[in-house]
Amino acid sequence: IMILDVARHKFYEGVATLLLIATIVAVRVALLPAVAADTIVEGGAPLVAPLARFESAHPVLAALLGAIFCVQSALRLARATVRYNIYGTSSMAAISLTALLFAALTIDSPYLATMFVALLVAEGLGRLFSCLGPNTRLHHLFTAMLALGATPLVDSSMLAVVILALVLMLTMRSNPREMIVTLVGITLPTLTYNYIMWCMGGSFTASFLEIWHDMFTPSAFNIDTYLTIPRLALLAVVLFVELCTVLLYRSERLTLSRTARNIWAVMQAALLILTPVFILLPSSSPASFITVAMIAVTMMPLFFLKMNNAISIVTYLAIVVLSICAL
Repeated sequence: IMILDVARHKFYEGVATLLLIATIVAVRVALLPAVAADTIVEGGAPLVAPLARFESAHPVLAALLGAIFCVQSALRLARATVRYNIYGTSSMAAISLTALLFAALTIDSPYLATMFVALLVAEGLGRLFSCLGPNTRLHHLFTAMLALGATPLVDSSMLAVVILALVLMLTMRSNPREMIVTLVGITLPTLTYNYIMWCMGGSFTASFLEIWHDMFTPSAFNIDTYLTIPRLALLAVVLFVELCTVLLYRSERLTLSRTARNIWAVMQAALLILTPVFILLPSSSPASFITVAMIAVTMMPLFFLKMNNAISIVTYLAIVVLSICAL
């Protein structure tokens, strides 16, 4: 029987929760009423059109692919938090928490594009963690930037993440070779898209300006419809947990390794900057919400590890209930 204390979840309990939620989400998405692809594509990124048409034509297959992306994203994110011991104690809580936030925040069109962004962000963050220690592996840095650099091609608002990642990494990397790898990796997906458009008869610079313009173009996403009462309540709980986590981290940071402290610094800066940016951007989408949630979920397990056991259980149950209601 799964214990209610998420901080003490064993690997099999986290995976069991993840698979159950991924299955429920896949069924729920497959049963959603069809949405015309043209309404999703309006003001969207370059890859939104093919993904939206695929989702419209093959809803069951899109739901299954989304479930696979959900499982892979949660495991990738959790594995990175455990490998670099960012809480001082090993915890599998990130698996269940990520799955629950996916269930609550991703059930909306375009679902497949949102889950693809989640997969890219999880891969980018997981590899980025290994680059924040004293010894940077260049292939991890390159692939992390490559994954994050591909996100604006799927969701327009994610260009803000690319700009932030580029600024943060160039600020933290004093080695010229690492700075070059960062710059090449994060710009390569966009440059590749621009080159393909140029080969097809378009303008190279116009394709780049189109991606920039898309970030400031209102999308088909309706935030008033998206932010239902259960979702608002869940976001309030996540905000409460995150504020408590930051305070707990301040008292625990000296017990953590240098790599863990660097990870915390980057994640806190990203959360602090991206939250208001996504609120202000007209191109914000469910992918924007899930990106912020994934950054938050890398830090949230510290709350469940350090808080009183009763508070931890009640908070976890509240997240479970609200996530189910949001479905």
